[in-house]
Amino acid sequence: MKYPKENMANTMTLMQWHAEGKLKPHIHKIVSLEATEVALDEMMHRKVKGKMVVQIS
Repeated sequence: MKYPKENMANTMTLMQWHAEGKLKPHIHKIVSLEATEVALDEMMHRKVKGKMVVQIS
């Protein structure tokens, strides 16, 4: 890691924002573990806007 101190500061800021509820990630789709291959294909072909969540259950 090139800048460990700066990276740690950035990580701590993100953790604080998360705890305060300031981060609102856009979830594109929630897929099952069995559909992971299709989800990866969509990501590789740039069809995803936001986060792709794999639900394991």
